[in-house]
Amino acid sequence: MNKTILVSDNHPLYKNVLGSEFISIVVDPYSINTLDGVDFDETDFIIDLTCFDRNSKMDLYEHLDIVFGGPIVSDLTVNWGEYLISQYENVLGAVAAAFYSPKSCFEFYMKDDVIEEATFDVFKKLGFDLEIVNHIGIGFTYPRVISQIINEAYFAKEEALASNADIDKAMKFGVNYPLGPFEWSEKIGVEKILILLEELREITGDARYRPSRLLRMNL
Repeated sequence: MNKTILVSDNHPLYKNVLGSEFISIVVDPYSINTLDGVDFDETDFIIDLTCFDRNSKMDLYEHLDIVFGGPIVSDLTVNWGEYLISQYENVLGAVAAAFYSPKSCFEFYMKDDVIEEATFDVFKKLGFDLEIVNHIGIGFTYPRVISQIINEAYFAKEEALASNADIDKAMKFGVNYPLGPFEWSEKIGVEKILILLEELREITGDARYRPSRLLRMNL
């Protein structure tokens, strides 16, 4: 399979992709419509490593349906993946690769195993492992859980309960996390955490996903 990787410059694998053997195209929400069929003349399979909000993802899929029309595995770390993968038949799989992983391993969901071998091959060559999961939901599992933990840490900071360092230390030594929530937020990037929290709040209507004011201020 000839593979092309679409990547956005806010994705943590951006440098890995540009330094790899794969054909890659850098995309942002404003350049989606510049993608042309010629870009995919020799492409059998697209790996989409863009970190966009849901509307921009939909714009990307609709444009790719016109200029490409083949199978896609898409990074849906910060999106309502369950909905998107059900609405776009060419999106055959999804990964959660936009959040830093201490184990260099990402969740991977597929609705058709025709893309399994090719997807594993791409991520192995980029230096990462994949773990097959049976459910995407909104933001997979690890990204959703760690976003909530980080958000709660920022609420604790708003209330001056403890310093960043003390909260990080408590989480590392108290519950054996590899990083504290503030350390994790620096590794992941506040922008991505906010996109996911807003997606969760919009879709579920649950107030527990309301982003902390201090988290927003750290953009």
